Amino acid sequence: MCTGQTDQQAKRIVPNPVCVPDSCATICAATGVDWQKNLFAGDRPVPITDQGTPIAKLFA
Repeated sequence: MCTGQTDQQAKRIVPNPVCVPDSCATICAATGVDWQKNLFAGDRPVPITDQGTPIAKLFA
């Protein structure tokens, strides 16, 4: 699911949609957490951000 400004009928995200994994990766990057690491549930790796990437425009 992505968020952002929508068109007039609220059917589509118009400019620069941001998905939840990207939001999570951005928060992690801003707070110094390595967003590319995995947590582990026993031996099973669990990605922190579900393959999200930080929003680069916020760090420029």
